[in-house]
Amino acid sequence: MSGLLGQDAAHVDAWGSVMLERVFHLGADGSLLPMVATPYPTAHQLNSLVQTHPEVVASEQMSTQPRRWALVLGSDAGTTGRQGVSLFVDQEAVPTLVSTRVADDEAQRRDAIGQILDLAANGLQRWPVDELRATFETTQRRAGFNPETVLDGLTEDPERFFGAVEGNLAAGRIRMVLVGHDRSVELRRIAELLNDQLTPAEVYVVELTHYVNASRGGAVLVPGVPGRTPITATHLATDGLEDEQPPSSAPETGQLVRLLGELAENAGLDLTSSPHTVAVSMGEGQVLASVDVEWGTFSMSLVHLGLDDADEVLRVLAGLTRARLDAVVPSVPAARVVDRWPEVRDLVVRLASGPQVSVPSARPSSDSA
Repeated sequence: MSGLLGQDAAHVDAWGSVMLERVFHLGADGSLLPMVATPYPTAHQLNSLVQTHPEVVASEQMSTQPRRWALVLGSDAGTTGRQGVSLFVDQEAVPTLVSTRVADDEAQRRDAIGQILDLAANGLQRWPVDELRATFETTQRRAGFNPETVLDGLTEDPERFFGAVEGNLAAGRIRMVLVGHDRSVELRRIAELLNDQLTPAEVYVVELTHYVNASRGGAVLVPGVPGRTPITATHLATDGLEDEQPPSSAPETGQLVRLLGELAENAGLDLTSSPHTVAVSMGEGQVLASVDVEWGTFSMSLVHLGLDDADEVLRVLAGLTRARLDAVVPSVPAARVVDRWPEVRDLVVRLASGPQVSVPSARPSSDSA
């Protein structure tokens, strides 16, 4: 028999996820073939792989019931208007946008997030269901498949399937998946924050590690969905929120959770909690600030802010850390925020009140927390 054997080196990222630098293929003849983690040569190659073999998206790690995918429109067809984003449906008629990228840098992260959110908000929502079905049928025929056979593999009621797709679109029940070779802590933070805001929509990051042997050809693909399944935010009372803090978390994190709860109560903001995140948001679901109680970090979302407000947030948070801040969801250590809480609190309250109010200079306040 043949198979895969372990590693001789590994990389553990900030989230505790492990990426093997090398795996070994054990041949039927007993030969051992090293396979080295290697980025995909081009985005087109990765995108074609996902369109042809959507099972590599690792749906079994997203749900207790693995997804069965059918391609509605590939990004190479051009109709989506976005390079690297394909549209699938699953057996529950949930439209799924899959974005692929081959490198992790700030520009690609922002582009990937921006494209998939734009399509979810402005593309799918305006796509008539009859046109969606016609596009699905055209795509399947071009790939050499019978659309009716593919649909039969998804549902027991093909006639009503696209009506269910239309219903899911109307309810905002869509899925967004970001696929890449690398392990991006920043992208995962963004996905978790979006999950807090976009219920019932879901956002996943899939790390598809690509192992090759240059001399023998072929490849081994190892997909992974780091961290937790999508978070559905639920409103909680401020009492007991500190209990969300895991034993390994620093005391300052629990203190910051309590301060955030007091802020929400005093400012009339919504306080939401997931298994590992506590957040304050405005009535329309726009998250302003959140605490990751597992990793002891405080984040502020710049997604809904104007340029001046975003610059002010970055300026204030830059004074709390020496690390480079993410341009979309900057994060800083919770302990630093506790030390400067009056200033951060006033900034959050000011942002919640609207952009017309001027922002005070970023210096420690004499007010008590």
